[in-house]
Amino acid sequence: MPLVYTKDYDVEFISLNPHMACLYVESRRGMGGGRMLAVLRGHLKGIPVTLRENYAAKGHLSSATQSRDKELVLKEFKSIQQKLWGQTVICLPITPFQRELDSLEKHSPEVAKTLSRRMEYIKETFS
Repeated sequence: MPLVYTKDYDVEFISLNPHMACLYVESRRGMGGGRMLAVLRGHLKGIPVTLRENYAAKGHLSSATQSRDKELVLKEFKSIQQKLWGQTVICLPITPFQRELDSLEKHSPEVAKTLSRRMEYIKETFS
């Protein structure tokens, strides 16, 4: 079972298992988001998925940049798949990703569709 689902970010998992990594919602600027994101951003086992422009209240991705954002999401998920095929166990925090998916559906539906398809593929293939 290469995917472990958690409610929120849990850095303890990646410190307990040397073959475990953790996905986190990254901003395009690579800044902000609180303490746990700062820890994951600086940790070798943190795997970013860029789903925000920044962590301001209106820092969501927009449809104006959807081609750029879709390309980046696909590139990041390709890297995630390679890690999963390489037997890395990945922690997927459900709440942050669901929150961003809801925001993307309102502001950038094409990126939301891409994210949903990629996550569904990974879920079906690796769970």
